[in-house]
Amino acid sequence: MIDINQLPKNQALERLKADLRAEGEARGEGLMLVRILRGRGFTVGDEVEARVLATASVDTLERWASRAITAASLDDVFA
Repeated sequence: MIDINQLPKNQALERLKADLRAEGEARGEGLMLVRILRGRGFTVGDEVEARVLATASVDTLERWASRAITAASLDDVFA
């Protein structure tokens, strides 16, 4: 019987899996940020939601989320 762990790794497949994980993480962070903003009472329009969900940088999303905790306005979050 063949042990699949002994087979060589497919670099393209590994890169695709890493990209999909990163995309999923960014999507989750974006959805959480939108939830935080709405929970804080901000009106999150379609344009803001689209901007957040289109952001692929987890670092940027985390920075925005940190600001959202104490921000007085959406401008303060995205400044």
